[in-house]
Amino acid sequence: MEDKTEVRDLVRRYLDNEVTREEREQVLKMLASGEIDEAMGEELFNQQMQHLDSPDFQEVILSEKEKRRAQRVKRDMLETILDPTYKRSSQWTSWWMVACAAAVIFAAIWFVEWPRTQGDARMGAEETAVPEQVYRGRKFVRLEDNSTIILNEGSELRHSGRFSEGGTREVSLVGEAYFDIAHDPKKPFIIHSNGVAIKVLGTAFNVKAYPDQKEVKVTVTRGLVEVSDGDKKVYGQVRPDEELAVDVVSGQSEAKAVKAEEVKAWTDKFLIFDDATMAEAAEILHKRFQVNVVFGDEVLKKCRIQATFLNDQITLTEVLDALTLSLSGIHYTQQEDGTILLTGTACY
Repeated sequence: MEDKTEVRDLVRRYLDNEVTREEREQVLKMLASGEIDEAMGEELFNQQMQHLDSPDFQEVILSEKEKRRAQRVKRDMLETILDPTYKRSSQWTSWWMVACAAAVIFAAIWFVEWPRTQGDARMGAEETAVPEQVYRGRKFVRLEDNSTIILNEGSELRHSGRFSEGGTREVSLVGEAYFDIAHDPKKPFIIHSNGVAIKVLGTAFNVKAYPDQKEVKVTVTRGLVEVSDGDKKVYGQVRPDEELAVDVVSGQSEAKAVKAEEVKAWTDKFLIFDDATMAEAAEILHKRFQVNVVFGDEVLKKCRIQATFLNDQITLTEVLDALTLSLSGIHYTQQEDGTILLTGTACY
C-alpha cells in the first residue's frame, strides 16, 4: 500500500471531486479491496465535523443550546470510537459507523432547528416539555447550570427537565458519582440516593450508594454538604476531608475524618478534557503518560478541545489520534526521544 499520508490525501481529493480519471479508478479499486476503508471513514468523519463547527452553520442555524449539542456530538462520537464496551467487527466498521452517525446527527440538527428559525411557535411549545434525562455507566456529565458529574461503573443518574424551573436543582443517583456543583444560593442542589437526601449550594463531593450496599457514603473535598432523610431528620453536615456514612436500614449515621482525594481516586482513571486548551491538554497527557508535548506554533496552545476518555486502558496513541482528528488542521509526530510534536496551521 502507498504511504498513509499519500493515501489520505488521495481520499480527501476524491471526496472533494478533485481527482483525475486515473486516480478515481485507483480509489475504486482500493475500496473494492478494502485497502482504504479506514482512511475513507476518517475523512467522512472529518467532513461532518467541519459542518458541525462551521461558523456560518452555527451563526445562522444554531441556538446556544444547539451549539452545546454540537459539542456533545463530537464528544460522544469520540467516546463511541474509544468505548471499551463498544463491539465492532473491524476498525473500518467503527469509522464508517461514526462517520454515518455524524451525517445523521448533522441532518437532525438542521431539520429540527430550521422550523425554529422560521418562527414555528408549535415547535417552540414542544421544546418546553423536556423529557427526563438519564445517564448510565461511566460518564462525564455537564448539566445546564454548569455543574459537572463523573459517574462510576454500574451507576445511573436521572434528572427531570430544566433546572430553570422551580426553586431547587434535583437529581437521583444509583451507584457512585463525583459531583462538582456550581454555586447558586437561590437554588440548592439536592441528590436523592437510596432514601438519603444530600443538599448543597455549591461544592465538590463524592457519593457512594450502590443498591447492594447497606450504607450511603458522602465524602466532601470542598465546601459544605447537609445529609438528611429528605424529610425532618438531619444526619449531619459534612466538611472537607470528612465522610458521613448512613445505614439505610437502621437510619444510624457515623462521621469520620478521611482523605477525600483518596476516596475520589477512582476518577483518576478517566481522561477529561472539558473545554480545555491544548496547552492544558498537554499537561494532562504529561501527568498521565509521562510524555512531553511541544507545539510547532504557539497559537495551537489556544485551540480548545472537548473530549472524554473512559477506558482506563487507553493508550497515548489512541488519545492523540482522537484529539487531532477532532481538531482538523492539527497533526502530531513522535520524536526519537519520545516527545510529541503538535503542528498545524489552524484548529476547527
